[in-house]
Amino acid sequence: MTIVTRRCGARMAVVSVFAALTAAGRLRAPPWRPGGRSRPYLTANARYEDVAAVNSTLAWAVGSEGETGAPREVLIRWNGTAWRRTDLPGVIRLTGVSADATNRAWIVGQAGPGDPWGESPYAGRLTASGWAPATNGIAPGAVPTAVATRGSTTILVGYRPAVYTAFPVLLQWNGSRWESPPLNAPKNEGGFNDVAVAGDGSVFAVGAGNDTQSESGGLILSRRGGRWHTHRIVSASGRVDLFGVWGGSAKEAWAVGVNHGNDYVDTPLVLRWDGTAWRRMSVPLKDVQLLSVTRDSTGAVWVSARDRGQRDIPLLGAPVLRYAAGAWSVHYFPRTYPARAPELDDLAAVPGSSRVWGVGSQPRLHGSLLKNFGLVAVNR
Repeated sequence: MTIVTRRCGARMAVVSVFAALTAAGRLRAPPWRPGGRSRPYLTANARYEDVAAVNSTLAWAVGSEGETGAPREVLIRWNGTAWRRTDLPGVIRLTGVSADATNRAWIVGQAGPGDPWGESPYAGRLTASGWAPATNGIAPGAVPTAVATRGSTTILVGYRPAVYTAFPVLLQWNGSRWESPPLNAPKNEGGFNDVAVAGDGSVFAVGAGNDTQSESGGLILSRRGGRWHTHRIVSASGRVDLFGVWGGSAKEAWAVGVNHGNDYVDTPLVLRWDGTAWRRMSVPLKDVQLLSVTRDSTGAVWVSARDRGQRDIPLLGAPVLRYAAGAWSVHYFPRTYPARAPELDDLAAVPGSSRVWGVGSQPRLHGSLLKNFGLVAVNR
């Protein structure tokens, strides 16, 4: 089985004023701009993969940089005026970050040599003396993709590769080690791409996989009221992958991804949880993959997308969807290089405001070669 994550391949993002288009006409959207006084310190072949916001003066972003044979992690912290970098020796890639208002923060990724076959799972938590490894309980060979922490709950997700397949990984931190909670879920092949912990302690994890009947589809695992539940999102017209999730409570959550059609057309997928069922919502875009979802304090939901350039219309740039007052609007981050459309890999709303951070990378000529350079964006 092929495992597809939203964090594989090139991710590109660029920041500028974007156009908002709706069926009713052209609207002016809040301006996006580079997120900070100074550009974060990334070299060529780099990207940010995840971002977490605590308040207006504290946010974290993670990713990786460097040539294929010598990658290294990137971890930066926003202090209200600028981004500052922290080095973690031995860590080669960070794929997930999460932080809450109690100054609890976690990061996950891979450590070890640059050889992808020699990587080992990595998890780290913020302590009074800095970042400290916390890998006890993670099986060798596991690949962490995301982490979420809130209150007393910290959840790590990913997958464990096997011959011709992979298996989902979901672990909970018990204060001293990672352990597998009693999921009461059927055995699935596949993996998780993202996880969210809501304010009431509910947990939502999303990904893709096969069940025991080899039915391929989106995989959602949720903990509500202290009990774990499994949801399958299937399609008769191709494979379903879920890449991003946001959780507000046991009665509200959003998940996004794509339905890879048998006709080689990608149909964007937005699912909304209302406490009883996941309901699919129509969106005003076709042939795109939805990567990340967040909700700001005004109630507006933001979704980033990847446009693979397969549509028969001119590419305007990286699509970003916004859902507010019962309607969608489509925004575009303009492309900066004709041959490559920009993208945003992850979004995070700043609690208590309408500000949204976005992270990814943008294509730019490096000598005579086109390479990716990391970029952080903010919408106001």
